[in-house]
Parts: sequence; C-alpha cells; structure tokens
Amino acid sequence: MNWRKETENLKGFRLIPRIPVNMPMKMQIGKKWLPAKMVDITHKGLGIKVVQEIELGINMPIKFKVPWSHTPVKLTGRIVWMKKSTDYSCRFGLQIHKISTVDQKKLHEFVFFLQIGTFDLPCQSSQLN
Repeated sequence: MNWRKETENLKGFRLIPRIPVNMPMKMQIGKKWLPAKMVDITHKGLGIKVVQEIELGINMPIKFKVPWSHTPVKLTGRIVWMKKSTDYSCRFGLQIHKISTVDQKKLHEFVFFLQIGTFDLPCQSSQLN
C-alpha cells in the first residue's frame, strides 16, 4: 500500500464535518468584544466571518449563546486559517483550545442538536454579556 497515494485521495475530506450555522457571536480583540458571525461549527472548532482581517496563529476568546441557556458559551481558540472574501469580509477558522467543562457540554449538545435537526436557530441578535 502506498501511503502517500492513499492520502492524496483523501484531499478535501473532513473527518469532522462542518455544520452550517448563521448566528451572531462576539470575539475579543485586545480589551474590546466585537460582533462577528459564526458560519459553521464542529466539536473542535468554528468558522467565523468578520469585517476586519485577523492575524493567523493568535489565541482569541469568543462567546456565543445556545438557545436553551441564559449564559453564553465562552472559549478560547487559535486562528488556524484565514481567507479574504470579495465582499471585503474575512472568514477564519478557530480551533478550540480552552473551554470549561460546563461550556464544553453545552457546545457538544448544540452540535448534536444541529446535526439531528431538532431545532432552528433564531436569526435575531441576542445579548452576549
């Protein structure tokens, strides 16, 4: 078996599929919390769209609400890729590095419910304090 040839056949294949979402969230740059939009999610990371460029490799705190909780999910992740869009926005991938046990449980439940399609996401902005 030729390992190199076998892995070339998997190019573009994801072990953990991204689940599309379209929901507001906040990210921290310096001391400011700025609005952003989550465009996809997995158990391991998030796809995020913003209006400004983000530096690759930095750790970034973020927070977002899940429909059944009054407190936001808070986590820190590392920016592992970034892509500029033609509409002057920027999309980046955030790999989760630090998350509390309670928030990790909420994240896993959220991803699970999205996968099985048990609820629709609200499109309106929500308070993220």
